Amino acid sequence: MKNYKKINVANDARTELHDSLQLTGAEISVNNLPAGASVPFVHYHKKNEEIY
Repeated sequence: MKNYKKINVANDARTELHDSLQLTGAEISVNNLPAGASVPFVHYHKKNEEIY
């Protein structure tokens, strides 16, 4: 029984997977940052959780 989905993502600075994984209640993103860098903002979601 196959109950998972495998996708390949580019080596971009940010790749959002919500649509690719057909998510309905979460946000997943793949973020590539250089060593020592940090995310320069704080944000929140009213509807979905976000997974890093």
